[in-house]
Amino acid sequence: MAKKKKKSNGNGGAKPISDRQFLREKAKTLPIHECYVTDGWETTGEAMVVVTRERPSGNLCVAAFLCDTWCMGVKDVFGNVNMTKEDFKEEILDRNRSLRDCNYVYAHNLIYGAEAFAADADIESAPEFELWSNVLEEDTDDVPLVEFEFGDHGKYHLVALPGSREALQASGLKTRLGDDFICEIVDYRPKSIDDYLDDEEFEYDDDDLDDDDRTDEETLSPMSLLKTLSEGMAEVSAEDKRHPDEPYTYQHPDYSDRLDIKHKFIADEFRKPTNSDALPVKVIDRILALPKDEVARDVCNIVMYRIGSTWKAIDEDSLEWMNDNTLMHAMAMLAQLGDPSGVYAVLEVLRQDQAFLEYHFGDFASMILPQALYVTGKNRPELLEEFLKHPGYDGYAKGYVSDALSFIAMEEPERRDEVIGIYGRYLDFMQENMPAVNGCSGMVAGFMMSNLMDLGAKELLPKIKKLYDSGYVNLNICGDYEEVKSGIESGYTVLDKFDFTDIKDFYNRM
Repeated sequence: MAKKKKKSNGNGGAKPISDRQFLREKAKTLPIHECYVTDGWETTGEAMVVVTRERPSGNLCVAAFLCDTWCMGVKDVFGNVNMTKEDFKEEILDRNRSLRDCNYVYAHNLIYGAEAFAADADIESAPEFELWSNVLEEDTDDVPLVEFEFGDHGKYHLVALPGSREALQASGLKTRLGDDFICEIVDYRPKSIDDYLDDEEFEYDDDDLDDDDRTDEETLSPMSLLKTLSEGMAEVSAEDKRHPDEPYTYQHPDYSDRLDIKHKFIADEFRKPTNSDALPVKVIDRILALPKDEVARDVCNIVMYRIGSTWKAIDEDSLEWMNDNTLMHAMAMLAQLGDPSGVYAVLEVLRQDQAFLEYHFGDFASMILPQALYVTGKNRPELLEEFLKHPGYDGYAKGYVSDALSFIAMEEPERRDEVIGIYGRYLDFMQENMPAVNGCSGMVAGFMMSNLMDLGAKELLPKIKKLYDSGYVNLNICGDYEEVKSGIESGYTVLDKFDFTDIKDFYNRM
């Protein structure tokens, strides 16, 4: 099975504001998944506390808090808002035997307790704590209290590297705390994450160590855990930077500021907060009992009005979060109706930027946008090809269009040659236009490789190799040429099969 499109483990391809908005407005709505803490932190004064929440896609929002329980409180925080469970296990749990699981209440009290202990000495938490604390519950009486002993036998005990940020605070701490303060300046204390990442001579590789052979001294420290998170993200980020996204340059038309529809109740039901998760069955049945062409026209007008009323505020980051899934319901309804006129509304949604898609669809974009485009646009493949080549559109949106194109071949095998021809022309287009990042990008190329693996497109291997040889494919998506070639040669691989026209099934999957 080819790898599915996902946001990379860095910020490449997505606007940073989307991650911040996600943390501030959506993280707390996700269920707690698992929590971990450094075993034996009580005797070292250093605890890494990892809290994860599960996204609707099954991926994890991960926050790792490095806590100095003897003095400095929350010293550093790092995280990943969209990490697969496989990556979390391989990169964090399998490589860090010092971690043991704990319940959320334990993790919560240890983090906030360390932060409060430091605050009592006017020591501020790491700047990142304010943002990443959104992964935690509010520190209120709703969370049961667990008492921990902070400090070293009741005293603030600072252990710091010479010249470090912590060491520079020692004098002020001594003045404020007097005999309640102990300071050790040592050479063996782990460096900060930034120091690790900036140190060109630093190398880390524990591949030669089997878990059974690793001694306690060889077990990764909390700082090494934090480095494991950031090191992988740094590599991903470096690859993304090597393949810049195509600049988003879409010029929005003048959308109507008046909603002109025949059946007003459709828009009302789409916007009801109580219908945010799914349209009730009785509402679906009522809508589908109407003439199909009237419903399609109304839904398309709702889509265009909703785009017009939100895109600019989202672009300016001034739109507050609202529990309104109008566009999600509209895409699901257009997929249900299968009216060809709906393709223009779906394409207009896909012309929006990543922040817009994140706001309105979140993790569900890949579950509905390619499907809605396939159903409404399967008989207009030229529109899909034109969209792929058009300059200035979002890369993830082009990935969804490529998905829809591949669905044509998978659902209608007799049209496979037609689809392969479109992909072949786009490979040639990318070879010519990739240097200028005009109508294509390394990320889009990677997304397309996923679809070609699903289709077993052996006939396109020469063109694929030529593109890889040019260095234009982002390796974060599907790996290198040999991985893609192996996936293609393994045979025709069908993606998870969905009934593209069953709206009730869609809501059940959500």
